[in-house]
Amino acid sequence: MDDILTTAVELDGPVVRVVARGEVDTSTAPILKGAVADAWDRPGASVMVLDLTGVTFIGSVGISVIISAHDACVERGMTLRVAPSEQVRRLVATTGLEGVLPLEPIPGSGT
Repeated sequence: MDDILTTAVELDGPVVRVVARGEVDTSTAPILKGAVADAWDRPGASVMVLDLTGVTFIGSVGISVIISAHDACVERGMTLRVAPSEQVRRLVATTGLEGVLPLEPIPGSGT
């Protein structure tokens, strides 16, 4: 089975962006979690953006990683924003977390 997830961490002034592409499931969630942890080590960052626009599948374990990132950002005094793919947006809506997780519009979608 080829469950590939790639991540990158980019710092732009006070904004640290964690970019994920691929599938977030039980075998790949630790990769996303590691990228989020790496992002916290970036000096001067006060906003974390989880760019999940390239995520093609996300399971409940992926939502757990996002919620953990949200809680940790709150503890660190950081702001979290989530740029979701349509798959991520649907799962967030299904779980009733729209009011908890700060979703940004999907680039180019008009939403």
